[in-house]
Amino acid sequence: MRYDEEPFGLAPDEAAAGYALACQAQPLGDLVISTARDDEACAEPARHRAVVRAVRPLSADVLHVELELPEAGTLDYRPGQYLKLAAGDGLARSFSMASVPREGRVDLHVRRIPGGAFTDGILPRLKAGDPVDVELPLGTFSIARRLPAIADGCHRYGTGADQGDPRIADGRSRLPPVSLYWGMRQPEDLYLHADIPTWGERLYDFQYVPVLSRAGDGWQGRRGYVHDAALADLGDLSEHAIYLCGSRT
Repeated sequence: MRYDEEPFGLAPDEAAAGYALACQAQPLGDLVISTARDDEACAEPARHRAVVRAVRPLSADVLHVELELPEAGTLDYRPGQYLKLAAGDGLARSFSMASVPREGRVDLHVRRIPGGAFTDGILPRLKAGDPVDVELPLGTFSIARRLPAIADGCHRYGTGADQGDPRIADGRSRLPPVSLYWGMRQPEDLYLHADIPTWGERLYDFQYVPVLSRAGDGWQGRRGYVHDAALADLGDLSEHAIYLCGSRT
């Protein structure tokens, strides 16, 4: 395989050991690819005109964006998929849905990227009634055996938490035991901190472990890096499925 540009996030020793970033690598030979099972078939992506219903802050750098798709009917997507949103100036960005499928409505949790043309420019100016174009659903997702989810900061322009929220809320008793390790810098970054523990009321076995890397003296929880905390608690990961999302820094 080869890359158009040397990929960010792949250390030389990892590449030497045979690891690769499949989202950026280009194959140089034949591949054998397993397709999704019949019961995991995803709806075909479709374009819709949406209307902004609300934009409100969840924290200092995370916005909750509520969209209505009046002509879409009941949305058909698998929790964990994402949409592409276009709102002026020819810019489009991808965001994971942060709500379960329902009649003509979808929520997004969007982290501000300082200086970003979209998240720091266009999104803060959106107001109720503004039209936007969306395409969904995009991407695929599946759940396996044990499911420790590790969320660290943000994923693309969404947040680590929005990767777990809709999948957990939709799965309920169907899910295997879930451990959500959420790594942030300071307590105020944990914008769903009060709500996440209630997810355990709908799950067979759920634990939430917030981990802060720059916590002050008042923080009573785990400190350090989220992956170190998960490894210390879980040990042998051979029987676990790990779902990782995080920022580039």
